Amino acid sequence: MFRYLFLLLPLFAFSQKTQEIYVMGTIKDKSNTTKSVSFIDLRESKDLGTVTFKGKQVQFIFPKNDAEIFVNEWFLKYNKDPKGNNNIVLVLEKLHFANNPTEDEKNHFTADFRASTFLEKEGQYFFLSRVNNLYTPNQDFPENPMGIALTVTQLFQSLLNQSYTKTPSTLALSKESLSDYETFLVPSLAANKNPELASGIYSDFESFFSQSPLLGYELIRNANNEVKSAKKGEETIPSYKIFAYSDGNKAHLNTAGGFLELEKDDKGFFVTSNEGTLNPAQMNSTYGMFGLIGAGIGAIETSAKNKAARKLPTSKIYIDPLSGKYIYGK
Repeated sequence: MFRYLFLLLPLFAFSQKTQEIYVMGTIKDKSNTTKSVSFIDLRESKDLGTVTFKGKQVQFIFPKNDAEIFVNEWFLKYNKDPKGNNNIVLVLEKLHFANNPTEDEKNHFTADFRASTFLEKEGQYFFLSRVNNLYTPNQDFPENPMGIALTVTQLFQSLLNQSYTKTPSTLALSKESLSDYETFLVPSLAANKNPELASGIYSDFESFFSQSPLLGYELIRNANNEVKSAKKGEETIPSYKIFAYSDGNKAHLNTAGGFLELEKDDKGFFVTSNEGTLNPAQMNSTYGMFGLIGAGIGAIETSAKNKAARKLPTSKIYIDPLSGKYIYGK
């Protein structure tokens, strides 16, 4: 339902010179484990940025011009009587909106957004999750200031919802170290410390970076030498459930473009590709509102868009070791 909510927003918002970050979508703690969500603002600049839309300058703001109120009121709206014991801390590290030309020579609206969550226990902080990327509007939202604002709201929502049940890191951090928590967490990961990767199948990014592979599986390939599954006795793991695999010499990451070689340099692990290959566009769901004809048009348009995007120049695209996501435009 989230994808259709933008249709209900007033059209006159486009004539305004400010664009608020929306409080939209539920962040209810269904696990009943969370007592509170507090907020720490570590941004160097509190200015969210300004974009040009239809010849007008549009400035982005939080509701009431206060990020902490935005988080607190949103949490309390959906958690009026919290029953849990956990104290989650949302740390906002960066949020800046801009007009950015991209590889396809279009001027997109972007949000350079970085935020993380921690479980706070007796003055110590344990990492939970984060968002860290240069984002463009979700494909179900319009390509305008409202669309990129909704995308950021959706990212906040996803970050908080997954943090309620996320297993925290075992490394305790002080409040003072939150400003550079990466320098403590990332070097301690086994994949970064060990000279070689352990051979085996990795089911997710946590098992890869902690070097905890599934052992004893044989890769099953098709006639084109593409990995289709992994088998151990009678047990079979389909390829879509494999995050990566390693034979001790080389590692390969499961991507939308197939298994690509996963390499490493002083910045971390990366694949050589482009965003069009790694994150192909899906057909906009609004096409379905127009029946089979609309769906057909949408499929043709999406296919052409993806074909062109895959031909764009490639570069090193790094894997965020703390979220498992690709990092674009950084």
